[in-house]
Amino acid sequence: MEKVLGIVGGLIGILAFIFVSMDPNANGISTVILVFGLLIPSCGVIYASLTQRILLFIIFVIWSLPLSLYISSGEGFFKYIWINLVLFLISFVLMVIKKRPGI
Repeated sequence: MEKVLGIVGGLIGILAFIFVSMDPNANGISTVILVFGLLIPSCGVIYASLTQRILLFIIFVIWSLPLSLYISSGEGFFKYIWINLVLFLISFVLMVIKKRPGI
């Protein structure tokens, strides 16, 4: 279950990258920021979810946190970007419980 939630959260981040980068006013700098702020961390979260690497998962979530929160302050589709952060949190908690069942 934790793998699925992490993968879904990562896919939401990738979809957010696609929708935000389709902005006609986007220039080269904003595309680079989106690649490093959304696309790479989202792909990294998917990888960390599949391999169950908690530290790598934390690094990628913290990496994507500022830009995800900034984008979620927008209107329309973008105000729901925080859902991927919630899915990351739930996936992280489930991964920790699975690795350390005594907690």
